[in-house]
Amino acid sequence: MAENHQFYKPKIDSETAKQVVFELYGLKVVKISELDGYDDKNFHVIVDEDICDNKSIGKVLKGGYVFKVVNSLESQNEKLFEAQTELMLFLRPIETKNHKSFDTVLLPSGKHIARLLEFIPGDVLFKLPNPKADIFYQVGLLTAELDKVLQDFKHPAYYKHPQWCLGASPDILHYLNAVEEKHQALVKTVIAEFSSRVLTIENSFSKGLIHGDVNEQNLIISTTNNSPVVEAIIDFGDTHHCCYLYELALAMTYMIFLANNIDVGGYVLGGYASIKEVKLEDIKLLKANMCDGKALPIFGSGRKF
Repeated sequence: MAENHQFYKPKIDSETAKQVVFELYGLKVVKISELDGYDDKNFHVIVDEDICDNKSIGKVLKGGYVFKVVNSLESQNEKLFEAQTELMLFLRPIETKNHKSFDTVLLPSGKHIARLLEFIPGDVLFKLPNPKADIFYQVGLLTAELDKVLQDFKHPAYYKHPQWCLGASPDILHYLNAVEEKHQALVKTVIAEFSSRVLTIENSFSKGLIHGDVNEQNLIISTTNNSPVVEAIIDFGDTHHCCYLYELALAMTYMIFLANNIDVGGYVLGGYASIKEVKLEDIKLLKANMCDGKALPIFGSGRKF
C-alpha cells in the first residue's frame, strides 16, 4: 500500500495537450479527442499538415497521432521507458524537436512522461459486435507473430516481473483483504493449484519478451471489404520477459470472457499454434493458467498498491 501516494493519473485537458504537442513536437493540433486509458491519458490528435517545426518528422501523417501522457508512478521509471523506446523502433515512435523518443512534462498532477506515436486507424475489438471465430483465430495468430518478432529482443529492464504478471500471482495473497470475502476461498484455491502445477516447473517453459496484456481494449480492428481484420496490438506498458505459455493463457482468457463462450479459447490457441509451437504438456496446463489469470482482475482498481 506504500506506493499509493505516488500514483496520479495525469491531470491534462485537451487544450493543454495541444500546447504540449506543439512545444515538444512542433505540430499544431487542429482536432483532438480523448481515447480510453486506465492509468494514463491518451489523445488522438490530427495536426495541420502544413505546419511542422520538427526536423525529425519527414512527413506529417494524415491519420494523426496518439499523444500519451503516463501516470506519475510509472513516469518515475525512466529505465523502463528507455527499454520501451528500443522496443518501439519497429512501432515508429515520433521524435521530439530535440530528437528524443519521449520527454517529461510538468502538470498539476506532477511530473509525467509523454510520447507521440503513429495513430493506427480502426476500433478496439471491444467495440466490435459479435466477433466471429476468425477474429479470435487472428488474435492468437497476431499474438504469436508478435512474440516471434520480439524473441531476440533483450533489455535488462524487462527482466523484472510486473506486479500483475501470472508468475507473480501468489504475491496478491498479501492483499487478500482487498477481495470480497465470498471470493477469497476461490482465489486461494486457484493460486494454490497454479503454484503447485505451474510455478514449480516454470523454468522448463519457453520464454521471451511478451506483450503481457493482449485484451479486447489493446487490439485494433480495421474493416476491409466489409470484413473485420485484427490489425494491430497496442499498449506495451505491461511488456516483460516471461513464459510464452502465460501470454497465450491470458489472451485466451480475455477472449473467452469477451465472447462469453469457452469455445473461443480453441480458436485463439489454433491461431497461436499456427505460428509458434505449443507443446501438449503446456496445453494441459492452460486451464490452471487461465483460472489464475482470471483471479487477478478480481482485485479491480486495487492494482496500484
